[in-house]
Amino acid sequence: MAEYPGDFTRSEEVATTNVTRPHLVILGAGASRAAFPQGDANGRRLPVMDDFVEVLELGDLLRESSFDPARNFEELYAELHKSPDHAVLREELERRIYSYFSEMQLPEQPTLYDRIVWSLRPKDIVATFNWDPFLYDAWTRCYLRIGKAVPQLAFLHGNVRSAVCIEDRRKGRTANSCSVCGKMLEPTRLLYPITEKNYETDPFIAGEWSLVRWALKGALVVTIFGYGAPASDSAAIALMSEAWGEVDSRPMEEFEFIDIASEDTVRQRWDRFVHSHHYQSTDRFDDSLLATHPRRVCEAMFAQLYDARFVEGNRMVPRAQWADFVANYEPLLEREREAPRADSP
Repeated sequence: MAEYPGDFTRSEEVATTNVTRPHLVILGAGASRAAFPQGDANGRRLPVMDDFVEVLELGDLLRESSFDPARNFEELYAELHKSPDHAVLREELERRIYSYFSEMQLPEQPTLYDRIVWSLRPKDIVATFNWDPFLYDAWTRCYLRIGKAVPQLAFLHGNVRSAVCIEDRRKGRTANSCSVCGKMLEPTRLLYPITEKNYETDPFIAGEWSLVRWALKGALVVTIFGYGAPASDSAAIALMSEAWGEVDSRPMEEFEFIDIASEDTVRQRWDRFVHSHHYQSTDRFDDSLLATHPRRVCEAMFAQLYDARFVEGNRMVPRAQWADFVANYEPLLEREREAPRADSP
């Protein structure tokens, strides 16, 4: 009989970087709302679909065209998209929405989105359904501090900071030029009618979903933060389900849900992805795997799930100042620099 290796201690967790399977984190509107409950750096509020028209102050514009602003916005936009008679209204809505989100700014001090980015490695992927710029901006300032030791990003519904050159298959930040042809990158599309959410028809979106499908097929851990899998995203859930495969073929992978909904509700939403008891649910990011095992989630879960070891954890205390924030992660980064091959996807 093999000898029990003992607890997976905090110091061992920091020192271990040998699990190359990815951790996929999927963000919905609830993640941004949780990260910025008082709004962005200037108090600009984060909407969810239930209060979208109210927060973006679109009611008067819709009433002027005899549309009920209390209607579900996605259904209303789909109706506008079908009718050429409403092209002017649709274009004005698109302009206002893009402008609202593109003007948002991260606070200067570390945020929850900075913690997400810093707590993942190059083998890991953060995919977002959100249009706001916070993930991209947090990733950018993380990259400026630690270089390539950052996760990969995927924008599943486009993003106000993300732009693309379709011809040369290059993507980057808005207002930047293509590294191949030198032309300005084109902003990504944000709005899709719910009846036509075919993610394969838009080359940029198709590429983002290709990355997520790859991540799902290989993921050891998947974290769903503030994304409720609405009926309007049935195409997205179908793509994810296909990539994940039959639940009985994923008996050791772990799902994590960070959501204010009840555990029963969340479990029911994602039933097709979860094998037996291999999931955990919390309504607080500070209790999540990312907060408890920063940059080592897959190592911790491998020790727990495959080796049946008690995992002590390496819980991060949120830091308000950048010097203290960076110091939190330095022991982890130092170990990764000593063993760079461990992060090859």
